Amino acid sequence: MAQAVPEKVELFKGIRWYDGFVVALANPGFLIGSLGYSIGALGGWGAALLWSISMLIGVGSNWIYAEMASMFPDKPGGIALYAHEGWRRYFSLIGVVATFGYWFAWSTVLSIFGIVVGTLVQSQWFPGQTWTFFDGAIDVGLPHLIAACLILLVWAFNIFGIRPAVWFGYVTGVLLLIPLAVFIIGPFVTGQWQASNLHFGMGDSHITLKLALVWLYVMGWSSYGVEACAAFAPE
Repeated sequence: MAQAVPEKVELFKGIRWYDGFVVALANPGFLIGSLGYSIGALGGWGAALLWSISMLIGVGSNWIYAEMASMFPDKPGGIALYAHEGWRRYFSLIGVVATFGYWFAWSTVLSIFGIVVGTLVQSQWFPGQTWTFFDGAIDVGLPHLIAACLILLVWAFNIFGIRPAVWFGYVTGVLLLIPLAVFIIGPFVTGQWQASNLHFGMGDSHITLKLALVWLYVMGWSSYGVEACAAFAPE
């Protein structure tokens, strides 16, 4: 008697663990938006303490996400998928909300860093290009157009699959490590680093536990980004 046997479908395993590391290399760039402000508010040692705590939480979360990814070898999607699978029997809209939140957060990252790059490019190479035109909502200038082109470039890389995106990540990751190495090692080489410049601002009277928790929330926007690895783990 003939029996229908469902075919086991899995994603093509096109990347390795070190490719996941490269995918996560984008996260050090997120520090540009908040590292300096955290040092000013918390002091050097205070910021180092809270950033370390935030990163430990991020690594622990990603460990859990990696376990969940192994449960779904045929499905990419990351935390949105896990939320849907875990809560659909109780409230099916959880997956929809999680997916929207995931998309909205990373889309915001693209727009924020796109306009940062556009502003830097204009300031460095096109300082005289200050023209704008009104699109009905905002005054659009050269930085906005550069940002839009970069977002389209990122989209183009992603539609061709994870492999080209990872190779692009290798290039941008190496480029990112160059200024990071200068920032980290440069002050020691030039002799400009002084321990007296660092202080532990957490002990100041105006720094409260509530403010520290707020800063941990802000830092999570950068340090928790390593969960992007979980989205590609099945591949």
